[in-house]
Amino acid sequence: MSQRITLPKVIFGTSGLGNLYVALEDKIKLEIVTACIQYSSGQKPVVFDCAGKYGAGLALETLGNCLKMLNIKPEDVLISNKLGWYRTTELQSGTEPTFESGVWRNLKYDAVQKISFNDITVTFVLF
Repeated sequence: MSQRITLPKVIFGTSGLGNLYVALEDKIKLEIVTACIQYSSGQKPVVFDCAGKYGAGLALETLGNCLKMLNIKPEDVLISNKLGWYRTTELQSGTEPTFESGVWRNLKYDAVQKISFNDITVTFVLF
């Protein structure tokens, strides 16, 4: 017997929440997430695509904070997250992260990619 796969009509990207090219104000980021929820046309769960690389975790952190402020139930949201990026040391003010120089703005942390077999196994066990 074949099983039917249902895919969402829209998946919202979140790299901008991680200060990609420009550091948006938190108010603007909240407006973006609000619009994603509002214009998802009742699709449940609302799906967001994210990665630890996006702003060294800032996008994930911001998305979580926005969803909390909007009182969105966890079961009404699905967050896809690309594994392999880990937040590391805190950056000195004005210092660029070591990954993708010139792309991310006003980051507090740096990030490193860990994609060896052992790194992925540890990630799998943690989740």
